[in-house]
Amino acid sequence: AADCFTAVSEMTAEEARLGLGEPVDIVTPNALGDAFPDPTLATLDARRKARARLLELAYFTTGTIYDPDTTRIVLTSGRYEFANKGIDIFIEALDALRKAPPGARTLAFMLFPTAHNGPRRSILAAARGEPTGERFVSTHDVVNEGSDPVLQRLAELGLSNAPEDAVHAVFIPIYLDGRDALVPESYYHLLAGADFTAFPSLYEPWGYTPLESIGYAIPTMSSDLAGFALWAQQQGTPDQTGVWVLQRRGRSREQAVIDLIGQT
Repeated sequence: AADCFTAVSEMTAEEARLGLGEPVDIVTPNALGDAFPDPTLATLDARRKARARLLELAYFTTGTIYDPDTTRIVLTSGRYEFANKGIDIFIEALDALRKAPPGARTLAFMLFPTAHNGPRRSILAAARGEPTGERFVSTHDVVNEGSDPVLQRLAELGLSNAPEDAVHAVFIPIYLDGRDALVPESYYHLLAGADFTAFPSLYEPWGYTPLESIGYAIPTMSSDLAGFALWAQQQGTPDQTGVWVLQRRGRSREQAVIDLIGQT
């Protein structure tokens, strides 16, 4: 009955056609507004500080000192939907990278808010300059840690941040609103320090996270099951846009993991 029927992406337009039997009149892509990005964070100095801060947080968590010149920082984030957001294949790709030939260390940050009881005391002690020698994956005490999807899968694969491992993973399970005792920075403050971001979603009507990355000139990866990725493909090649699109439609998880490794 609508006079004008719109959708935020080609993805939702396709859903409307298949689910409602009604094509949309126009696609109106989502955006972040003229005030984005924060100009104070979109500078080389802000990037250097953010990168140093990520390496510092990783040191507090794992006890490993990271070489800023050879450590590659990969970041993923969003709502904590283990399969929908592609967290499952992201972790499997990390496991495969760990088995790759020796080279630069990959440091992967996973920023997904979930229930927690605050920062780990040992990590707060390390941040005060009192390292305890303990090694962790999560910066905070996650509620029901034994059944947490991220921590459970990392443990199953043996991704424990051993000093000799080529891949380390740091799980920050909080809303980055600038009020945490351990991580007082906002999401955008930390995002600026990543070398690459990956969002291999299984389903995403649009997808703000890769768009936010591009806003800060950080190369990113989305999937062909995300509205933003379909839009980005229309804007040019990955070399032109900085957006790599992982092919997940009609492909197995194993195939997606192989392609994800190649892009990260």
